[in-house]
Amino acid sequence: MKKHWWLGVVLMILLASAGVALGWWIKTPHSAEAQLAAALKLEGQLLTRSATQGLAEVRPLFEETIGSFLAIEKRFGKSPVAAQGWQHVATLQEKIAKQDQEALATLEHLVKEYPTPEFAGEALLEQGRIIRRLAETMKVKDSAGAAARYQGALAKLAAYRTRYPKAVKAAGALMEIGRIWQDGLQDPLIKAIESFEQFIREYPADPDYPEALFRLATMMEQIKEDTRALQLYSELLDQFPKFKDADKAQLARGKLLADKLGRPEEAAKDFEQLPEKYPDSPLGEEAKSRGQEANAEGAKKASEGYAKGRYGRVLVDTLIDKPVPPDVHLKMFAGQKLDVQTYDLDVTLEVGKDAAGGTSGRGRRLVETGTIVLVNRGAKKDELLLMLAEGLEVSHVMVNKVAAKSQQEAQTWKIALAQPLAEGATATIQFACAGTYAPPRPLPGGFAGLGREEGKEPATTAPATQKAGGKQKGEGSVHFNPQLTLGNAQQGGYALCGGPWYPSNLIGDVFQATVRFQIDAPVEVVATGQMQVHQPATGGSGAGNVGGTGRFTFQTKSPVTGLYFVYGPFTRRQEVRGTGVAGGGIRYTTLLRAEHAARSEAYVKAVADILDFYSSRFGPYAFEELTIIDASLPPFLGGVGPAGLMLLHQSMVGQNDIPTNLLAHELAHQWFGNQVPINMLSTGYSQWLSEGFATYADALYTEVREGPAALAHHMERYDQLYFTSLLLMPRMTSILGTQPGSPLYRPVVYEKGAIVLHSLRKVMGDERFFMLLKEYVKRFQNTSSTVDDFRKLAQEIHGQDLGWFFPTWLEKTSFAHYKIAGVETGAVAGSTGPNVRIKIQQAEDVIKMPVDILLTDAAGHRQVWPNVWIEKADQEIKEHCAFVPTKIVLDADNWILKRPGPDATWPTAPPPASATAPATTEAVEKTGVGQ
Repeated sequence: MKKHWWLGVVLMILLASAGVALGWWIKTPHSAEAQLAAALKLEGQLLTRSATQGLAEVRPLFEETIGSFLAIEKRFGKSPVAAQGWQHVATLQEKIAKQDQEALATLEHLVKEYPTPEFAGEALLEQGRIIRRLAETMKVKDSAGAAARYQGALAKLAAYRTRYPKAVKAAGALMEIGRIWQDGLQDPLIKAIESFEQFIREYPADPDYPEALFRLATMMEQIKEDTRALQLYSELLDQFPKFKDADKAQLARGKLLADKLGRPEEAAKDFEQLPEKYPDSPLGEEAKSRGQEANAEGAKKASEGYAKGRYGRVLVDTLIDKPVPPDVHLKMFAGQKLDVQTYDLDVTLEVGKDAAGGTSGRGRRLVETGTIVLVNRGAKKDELLLMLAEGLEVSHVMVNKVAAKSQQEAQTWKIALAQPLAEGATATIQFACAGTYAPPRPLPGGFAGLGREEGKEPATTAPATQKAGGKQKGEGSVHFNPQLTLGNAQQGGYALCGGPWYPSNLIGDVFQATVRFQIDAPVEVVATGQMQVHQPATGGSGAGNVGGTGRFTFQTKSPVTGLYFVYGPFTRRQEVRGTGVAGGGIRYTTLLRAEHAARSEAYVKAVADILDFYSSRFGPYAFEELTIIDASLPPFLGGVGPAGLMLLHQSMVGQNDIPTNLLAHELAHQWFGNQVPINMLSTGYSQWLSEGFATYADALYTEVREGPAALAHHMERYDQLYFTSLLLMPRMTSILGTQPGSPLYRPVVYEKGAIVLHSLRKVMGDERFFMLLKEYVKRFQNTSSTVDDFRKLAQEIHGQDLGWFFPTWLEKTSFAHYKIAGVETGAVAGSTGPNVRIKIQQAEDVIKMPVDILLTDAAGHRQVWPNVWIEKADQEIKEHCAFVPTKIVLDADNWILKRPGPDATWPTAPPPASATAPATTEAVEKTGVGQ
């Protein structure tokens, strides 16, 4: 036994070795898949430890893990599983060991040894990503080195797209190429543009499509392709409202519209919607601020653009051609309560030659003598205030045949009375004055070249701004005044009553007048009143070749509120049309320049049609004739409509189309402003009685020419102009509280004023409303009227309480804000249609008004519930409808001033096609609008 002990040792060794071998065999992977699983297990341990430990501490495990992944290919050869091992190695080298170069080399092995999209393709993409990251770390300190790396990244991405053009990630590679060109290299920009253009062309369904749109839009802005940029922003916002940068796109589109495309109204919508659509966006405050700016600009542009579209030029307001004293004297003028009865004036115009007898045009003069008869309707006074153009220097004045002292300051003429003028007493003022004018010159405050067209001399001669040399005794040099301009015989000249070229009282004082003109040029002269003497100068044309003196006399037959004159080389034509106040025809005279003379008949027809319509609505035209003049007005006036006259800017007459809407607005002042005076003497007067009425008259003429739909659109435009203009001011003002100096004067008095009349028409019905307008003109003809007068007359004619209407619309800043809060339909037994219940809320002011409710369906059927009184904050309306409505609109025809927006419409967005119920009957429409 002892001899063979070693056999036992050997056996034990063999058994132990066998156990070790068995353990090794059991533990060692025997397939590529098993080796990958072992490596992944080590990778898990490594990732866990590396989360809390540094590289030095985990390096042994890192090396073991890398070796385990590489062992797949070493032990089992190349295979997809081995390729996965190489992918993991590259990731660990980059993420754990920060060995970018080693990672790139590992990925390059994949590119060479595993040429499939799954491995080589992915490796190329990863190489591109790593190289781009390296470039970005160098961008600030080493721009050249960064550029080289960016190019290296582009090469990898381009290689991917060349090798695998149909691969799933080909789109992503192209997108990344575009990003590198735009964000990294940045030059040339065309490379990024081409990349994103190709992307949106080839991959419209790719998740990165909205980003490509956004990026391309920003670059189109950079190269000033603004229209294309707008198209791209719009496509992005319309199709991808949830895109991560949609708020940026919305802000960018708004800025583009506001700053580069000149469309502030559209821009304002983008700015306003941004905080609503993206409440968490950090851009909300900027959008709100830009929205206010855009709304202000949009209001200005909309008002001017709409005025130009309708009137050819921007209407300022009627006061621009009326005498208005300086603000410091306004109360003093009104407090005097002077009542001018008559003017008797002799006016000499020296415009054909200068003071030295030459033809340079220097020294053009206006010389005037006259008599004024007025009554003191106020308290006893020791002095009188009148307005007279600065530079028309008074040489003498007598009051009731007694010499008086006077003092001129700016446009104010103060007359000291030798004897006090008692209340009710009459004063006869005799005076003489003269002024000398000079040729045009650059003027301060933006008036340089006033009236000048590009490449041409000014059409008129602007008054001098400095004293002219060699003035005669009692003769001043008229300061710049666009309401009073003397040109030579070819240029022509004009004087608006607001000049004021004769001693004037406050606006609205009605009087009779006789004015005699002498002029040393072969021109026609027209002035306020009926012509009594017509003796034009004879001889050749041109300054200095006058062949005598022209004499013209004009006398008013009906009282007027202001005196105007115009002269120029006009062709005179006359014809009689229509029916005037005395039952005979109205004599129409045209005074047009030779180049426009052929348009005489067209202008007479257009004006006669308007006067005929207004006569049917407001009562007969009050004057025996109307003269249409081709005048060289200041550039801010397209036209002026004083009593018996229609002054048109000469550039307006030269247009192809007759400015019908301008004529309609200005001719309405023959009634509202002339026949019923614009009177600032009455404390209860408001310009609404003139400008609101004239603005609505223009809308009425639009209705008769183009139909009810055009009127509805016109009133909608007034509504929009009013609300956009409100953004110019920190607070709103009422019609009666808005003065001419306010920036809201036009939108409140004109646009809102017209809508208020439209609403009154809705309440009263057409018959009584137009009866009201006729009676108002008849009762207050040539009389100072107030808003209260109109209010009382409306109540009288309507026969029902209107005490709620005028305070709401004239004294407050009210407007309607209707909101359809809910709609329910219920079947009715034996009926073809349902009962419809509509819940209506008034979100702001509670307004009492009759409202038309329009119901329609997709088949085109419509039904109107007319004149439904809405007068509560919350109100339910229930009526029967002949079909199931798919859309409901409150006040679709815009009878009421209401806040724009979708609240008054149900639903706020069109319903899907599947929700459209078929109609069961023909269209049923209840009438009664305006009844």
